[in-house]
This record gives sequence, C-alpha cells and structure tokens, in this order.
Amino acid sequence: MSFLNQAVSQSFAIDLIDEIGAGHPLANCTPITLTFQLVNAEPAQEHTPMPLVFDLFLLEGIYTITDGPGLTETPPLVNIGGDPFENWRTTVMVPSWDDGAITTISVTLVITGNLSGGQSSIFYQGTGQSGVLGLFAGPHIDPNFAVTVGNLPTDETLLSAVATGNTGQLNLPPGGGSANDVLINGKLLVDVDYIFDQNQKLYMGANSSIEILGGNTLQLLGQVNISGCLGGWDGIDVLSGATLVIDGSADNSTPLRVDIADATTAVTAHDGATVNINDCHFMRNDVSIRTPESPGAVHGIDFSITNNTFEIGTYGLEMNDVQLVSSSSNNVYRDMLVGILGLRSSIFSVGDHFENLGEGITMSGGGAEFLSQVGPASDPGNPNFINCGRAVGTDNVRTFVKDNSIVGAKWGINVKNLITNGYFSQLFVVNNYIEATIVGIHLGRVSSTSVDPDFDGGFFSNKIVMSGNGAFGAGILSELASFTNFFNNEVKLEDGRYGIYSNSGGFCSFAGNVVSLKGANAEEGFTIVNSPKISLSGNAVYGNSSTAQIGLRMVSSPSTQATCNCFDETDFGSYFFDDSSPLTLQGNTFTQNSSFGMKVGDVGGTGPIVAYIGEQFHNGNTWGGWSSFGAVNYGFLSDLADSKFIVNAPEGTALHPPVLTPNVLDGADEWFVDDIGNTFVCGGTLADCPTPSLILAPDTPTEVPTAPDTIRIPDIKVADGTFMGHNFPEAQAWKAKRHLYRRLAADPALLGQSTVVSDFYDQNQNTSVGGFEKVAAEIAAAQMGNGATASSLMAVSAQMQTDIEALITVEQGLAADPAPTEEQALLAQKAQLKQGLTTLAVQSRTLAAALGAERTPLLVQAQLHNEEVTATAVYEINEQDVNRISLEAMLADGEYTEAQLSELELIAAQCPLAGGDAVYRARAMLGDAKPYDDVLLCGYDSGQALAKPPGTDDIRFSIAPNPARDYLMVELENPSDEDGRLSIFDHTGRQVYKQLLPAEMETVAVLLPGLPSGLYTLVLEQDGHRASPQKFVVAR
Repeated sequence: MSFLNQAVSQSFAIDLIDEIGAGHPLANCTPITLTFQLVNAEPAQEHTPMPLVFDLFLLEGIYTITDGPGLTETPPLVNIGGDPFENWRTTVMVPSWDDGAITTISVTLVITGNLSGGQSSIFYQGTGQSGVLGLFAGPHIDPNFAVTVGNLPTDETLLSAVATGNTGQLNLPPGGGSANDVLINGKLLVDVDYIFDQNQKLYMGANSSIEILGGNTLQLLGQVNISGCLGGWDGIDVLSGATLVIDGSADNSTPLRVDIADATTAVTAHDGATVNINDCHFMRNDVSIRTPESPGAVHGIDFSITNNTFEIGTYGLEMNDVQLVSSSSNNVYRDMLVGILGLRSSIFSVGDHFENLGEGITMSGGGAEFLSQVGPASDPGNPNFINCGRAVGTDNVRTFVKDNSIVGAKWGINVKNLITNGYFSQLFVVNNYIEATIVGIHLGRVSSTSVDPDFDGGFFSNKIVMSGNGAFGAGILSELASFTNFFNNEVKLEDGRYGIYSNSGGFCSFAGNVVSLKGANAEEGFTIVNSPKISLSGNAVYGNSSTAQIGLRMVSSPSTQATCNCFDETDFGSYFFDDSSPLTLQGNTFTQNSSFGMKVGDVGGTGPIVAYIGEQFHNGNTWGGWSSFGAVNYGFLSDLADSKFIVNAPEGTALHPPVLTPNVLDGADEWFVDDIGNTFVCGGTLADCPTPSLILAPDTPTEVPTAPDTIRIPDIKVADGTFMGHNFPEAQAWKAKRHLYRRLAADPALLGQSTVVSDFYDQNQNTSVGGFEKVAAEIAAAQMGNGATASSLMAVSAQMQTDIEALITVEQGLAADPAPTEEQALLAQKAQLKQGLTTLAVQSRTLAAALGAERTPLLVQAQLHNEEVTATAVYEINEQDVNRISLEAMLADGEYTEAQLSELELIAAQCPLAGGDAVYRARAMLGDAKPYDDVLLCGYDSGQALAKPPGTDDIRFSIAPNPARDYLMVELENPSDEDGRLSIFDHTGRQVYKQLLPAEMETVAVLLPGLPSGLYTLVLEQDGHRASPQKFVVAR
C-alpha cells in the first residue's frame, strides 16, 4: 500500500498537540507520549457523533506501545518511503458540533529496536465519512544509544565478543561509540573483567539478565543507570568465584550513586561470590539483593553493603543460608514489605535507616545465627525506624539490638523461640527508644535451664511509649520466657493497658523499672501470670488515681519475690488472684492507693474468689494514704492463715494498716498479726523509689538477697490433704500440690524439714502431680542435650559476643569520617573481625546442629512420658494437651499447626481456676496479646464453685455419647437427696444451658438442639458442692 494522490477531507482535522518525552537526542527506553486532537468540522445532526478511523504508523521493530487504549495492529505492513511500517488502528467517536466537536487520543511509546539517526519513524492519518486525511509525519526521534546487545530474550552474548579495549581497562560501552547507552536483550555473560562508568545507561529488555562468570569482576561506577526497558528484567547473577563491585562515589559526582531499577531480583549472589555495594540506589525491584535458599547447606558469600538506598519493592536484602557475616551499614530501606530479611543467616547492621515498611528487620534461624543491630542513637527527635509495622523481629536467632529510635510502630522489638544454651548474652536489647501502639518489646518462648548469677542477657535501659491501642497495648510483653533480665526500663502508657506483662515464664528478674500509668486506658503496671521464681526489686509504678488501675497484679506465680517496689496513686497497689503461695513481699511501699494498697482475691458473681500468697513474716511492707483500709482479703477463716502477715507494729501505722476481711467477722486480727521481730528494711539504692529521670542509667540495681525457701504451715496443709480451696476445690488442691512438688524437686533439702512433706513427695511421684513435673523437667533438660555440646556452644558464643562488640566499635569509627591512615587500619580490623566471626558462625552452626540432634530423642522421651500420665479431670487433660502441643512444636522448629492453634484457643478461653495453669500457658503460646477477664470467666455464673465442706465426697458422673449430636445422657454415681443444678459452658466460659437436677435422680437427659458444633464443659452442683467438670464435643 502506498500514499500517492490521496483525497483530503475537509470534514475533520487531526493535530499532534503534545509530545511528552520526545527529545533530540532521545535516550532509548524513554517513554514518549503523543497526544492527538481530533476535530469534527462537519455540521451534522444534533448530538450525533461522527466515527473516525485513526491510524498510527510505526517503523517496523522499533517501538513498543506501552499505553494506547483501543489500538490494535492491523496487517499488512505499510510501505512509506520504501520502509515497512506497522499499522496500529482504532476507531473513535468524535462529538458533534453542539457537544464540543473535539476528542483526544494519547499513545505512549518506547524505543525497543535499533533506530538510525535522522530516520523518520512515525506517521499518522485519519479516515472519516467523507474520505482520508493525511499522511502526517510525527515527531523526529533521534536515538542516543551506541549499541544493542542481543536481539531476542533467548539470546546469550559473551561480553568479550562485543567489548572494546583492553581487558580490565574498559570504560566504554560494548562495541565502542561516543554515546553511553546500551540496550541488552537476552543474557549478557560477563567473561572478562569490565567497568561500566561515565554516566552510562544500560537498558534491559524483558526477561533479560547479566551473569558474571567465575573468575571475573564487573564494576558499576560513577552514575551508571540500569533499568528495565518495558518494565521488568531478571537481574544480575554473581556466580561462584565472581565479583560484583558497585560504587556510586567512584567519580566524585553528585549525586553519588549508581541506579538499579525494575528487576525481579536486582542482584543474586551465589555460593562463593563476592559482592561489595556502595552508594547505589535500588528502586522498584521486587528484591534488591538476594542469596538463594539452600536448606541443609550454607553459602560462603562475602558481602559488604554500605550507604545505599533501597525503596519500593518487596525486600531490600533477602539473605538465605549465608555462612559468612553479612554487613549492612548506613543504608536506607524505604517503602517496602521488609527492609532486611534473613533466613538461617547472620547479619550485622549498623546505622541503617528504615521507613514505611511492613517490617524493618525480620530474621529466623536454627539458634546458631545472630543479628547484631546498632542504630545511631536512642534520640526520639532523630528516629531510624519510622512507621514500621514491626521494627525488629527475630525467631530462634541470637539478638543484639541497641541505640535505636523507633517511632510509629505497631510492634517495636519482637524476639521469640530463642532457646539459650548457656549464660552469655544471647539476648541483649539496650538503650532503645520505642513508640508503639500494640507492644513495645515482645518476648516469646525464650528460655534456658537453670539460674546463673553471671547471666547478663536481657533488656536494659529502654524507654517505651505506648499510644493508640487502649483495648490492649503493652510496653513489655514476656510470654514463655525464662532466665531473662529486665533492668532500668521505662514504660509510659499514653494509651495502652499493660506496662510490663509476664505470662508463663520463670526465673526472670525485673529491677529498677519505672511504669507510668498516667495516660488513657492504662490499667496495670506489672502483671505476673503463671511465672514462678520471679524477682521484682526496686521497681516503681505511678498511677493517675484512676479507679481501674493496679500497680502489681500477680496470678498463680509461687516462689516469687517482690522487694522494695513502690506503687503510687493506683486504685490497688497490688492484686493477687489464684494461688501464688509461697510469695515473699518485702519492703514494698503502697502510697495514695484510692481503694486498697493490697487486694487478695476478688468478688465473683455470687461469691468470693479466694487467692493465696503464703505467710509474710516481718517483711516490712508499708502503707500510706489509705482511705478506709490499707488491704482487703476475700478469703474465709482458714484462708487468712494461709496468707498471714506477721508485723511488729500496732494497727493504724505504716507497717500495719487497717485491713478488711469481708467474709470473716473480726478477721483482721487473724490476717495481720502484731508480733515482736526484726523488720526487713530496704537499703542502698533500693531505699528510694526510682523515677523516670534515672532511667538511662545503665547500671544494674543493687542485688536483693534471695529469701530462703522453707516449709511452713500452708505447705503442710497441702501435703496432708487438708488444704481445700474455696473455688473449684479439687482443681485448686491439685494446683497447690503441683506447686509444692515443683519446689521439692528443685530443692531436695526441703524434704528433711517435714516427714509429712517427704511422704507427700514420695506418694506423688507416680500421680499426675509428679508425672507432669517429670515431663517439665525432661523438657528443660532436653535443651542442654548431653551437656558437653552445649558447653562448647556456650564458649563459641561468648567469643562471638566479644567480637561483635569490637566490630560495633570499628563500624562507629568508620562512620566518624576518620583520616585515610586510620580508615585503612579500621578496614583491616573490620575484615579480620568479620573473618573471625565467620569462623565462629560455622562452628556455632555445627554445634547447634549437633545439639539439635541430641535434643530430639530427649523430647521424644518426654512425649512418651506425657502420654503415660493418667489424665481424667479437666485440669489434667489441659496440662497433657498443652504439653503435647508444646513438644510437637519444639520438634517442628517451634511452629504450630492450625489444628494446634484451635486446641490452644479452646483451652485459653477457660477459667484458669478450673482449668489449671495450662490455661495460662495456652494463652502465652498463642502469643496474640489478647486480654482475658478471669473474674468474669471464673464468676459463679461462669463456673465458680461454692466452698466444699470438709469430709464431703465429690459428686461423680459420666456422660455419653461423646461426641454428641442432639442429646447427652448424664449418669450420676452417688445422687444427692437435694435438688441441684446442671450447667453447660462454651469454650469462652459463657453459660449456654442450665436445668434443674432433681434430688436422687440417677440419669438425666440433656437435649442439645440449639448448640452449634464445638467444645463444651458440663458442670453439676448439688448440696452446695460441685463435681469435677467434664468436657464434651457437639458434632453436627
């Protein structure tokens, strides 16, 4: 087809009104947007648009249309001036005169072929009802690239075949030429040493890539720009023995950077590669720098990544299975899903900046890897983590995080599944400023096996501000964490519920911490749940006189010592729920508490909820500023003796405030007893309450001597079976036995203090009490394997800690712009330390793998012993189920299945007084920071039992079928001669069914037509006492 003697219509016009991007010369792969205006010049019927065919002619093989609505290629090719052109056509409706008579078409093109300078390459025309208008020439495009490498995405081209100059000295584009641009199609194989420099631009065709072969070095210097032509390209692969050097500062240009954009993975480093990247801007890459996953093996890759910017993508760094220590220094990670992602790799990050990320740093490993991350300073005015969903998260990775300023986070720092193998600082989080909405610092399943006085790992001198989540919000949340220190931290609740919360941990120390409850929704300063052997010393909680605030809430945490703490202006200074006996309260100060300085137990639906804290003997606690009473105990007469305070002061003084015992007439004298004795007095730095002004002092507070454990009257009552709790008596008695048995197993010297206690210990070794403690001991012992491997790993890790601290000092020296001679010395020291750390990391990985192999049979043995325990009551079944799930997860690297999580949710929603300490453990294992109202769950209408008279046999019953569908048959073994009540509760503790239980009725039918599928608990009550609840399942 040719354009000779064409007719020209006067009924319409076409004008090219805009040429965005068209330049002289024009860099290849630059988008060109052409806008055409079509005008209807022919009067027609009112409001009747005119159809117009628009043709765009593009020189064959030169352009790709990236945006041209409605344009389709129409064969055949069109000959214009002897050259073939592609014909792209669309039909548009041009409005009539009375509707404006004008419409526009915009088309975006990109040069993807080899266009010669001076050649006309774009034409256009229109065809209306009265003929053809055109042919018009489009803008003159003068391309500016020297050469095209490869023609198709499947082509492979050796760099040596197209390079110009001497190997190792090349700084011109392949093929020579005076311009800087290069278009690469297919794969460019770098088989010679080569340098791209002088502001060169490399445009990468679709699915193209660069592969650096072993023994060769590719350098990208100055202001080299690599980007996709028509969007994505594969990236740069650095093979074994190959080296990639990127240095944007090499030519002292401004800005100092190399640009790499639009790749699937910009840089992939394979085993044995060397990658050094400085002053590079990575943008719009799915992954900027990555190592391939290699489970069971490791990559020996030497990384150094400094002064770069990573933005807009999924991951900045994705480090998988890297044996050598990867270093990231003074980089910026912005607008991505994750800044740094590490899997089974050790990473060293100093001075990095993270902004607008789902997660700043997230790492997981096998226990041998470490993260050492140091920010510029804990200055809230100069944050280095900004608006990150989670700033730092590690999973089974040794963690060292310090000197950061984190603002706008949901979760600040999260450390989980770190099973320590010694008493070096495997966990060290210090001097960070954190502003968060959900949790400032979260610790989940971090444990060891015994106490070591030299263990100094933990959380020190962090300042946490919580705001924006009144429903929960916790400054520090510790779940399933043991042997961890929390010293000199400050938590300020501007809007949040908990200051410092510990659930199902143990052997942790909280000292010198300050919690401010001055903000909205702030409820609890310290919350200690199911965490035995906790030490609280020299802490302070400052409230706002709100009626909903508690300084210290302690739940089922026996053998805990709270010494010289201050609780000021809260509703309750301290609140005790469940059994925490024996508990040592020494030298604590309760000041200006609006209700009570201390509250033991609570008020249930129709009866009291009784708690136990053990005898307090001349412990020197003081009360000041009470309104009516300094303390309240909701127990009955026998319970007061189990929580007795022996004081050397008359009533109405600071040591002996007026107390309230609402269930015992004249019970105050039975609870607080005035007797002669030496009173404990706080000394040293513990004599005064800490304040926020002291929070940045890094020194550990004065150590508090541990109160010696001894057998007392409440222990005798537990051992001889006369202890009978007033709430769920059987469950509470079993829990008390477990607490006592655990103490005896940990300290056999106690057995010699009482034959009753010694007999109790022998008698319970083969019951569920001793059986489950045996399982717990086996789980703890399994963490150390056979002992020798763990000791070797401890020594290696201690040296790693020393080298990490030295490397931090070197990095800080390099960041201070040292003199050239000093810089060279620091670089040499850095290289030496990194190599040493790499050697230690290899040893650590080997030892950790060996320790894991030693642990497996021990955990399997614990599984068998757990299954062998006879469990019939709800609290026993819960314990067995939680043990089983925990062991299964430990054998599966700490991950829970959906089915396991569903089981845990059912257990976690129970009343813990009835369901046992396993309820608290299930909540901690879920780790979802969900609050539970146990007063409501354990109230009478949700399962609270009345006091059981001494000598009364339990009601015994069975249920069938189980699972049930439409009905349930309940058969009583010893029916009462009085009417009773049958109640059914769902997994949340809500009562969903009740009916009268007639006297002397042996069999009762329960209809279940309205209950959905799920787990339920059935409770029988007769004659003022209750049977052990039984679970059943409704299956529809």
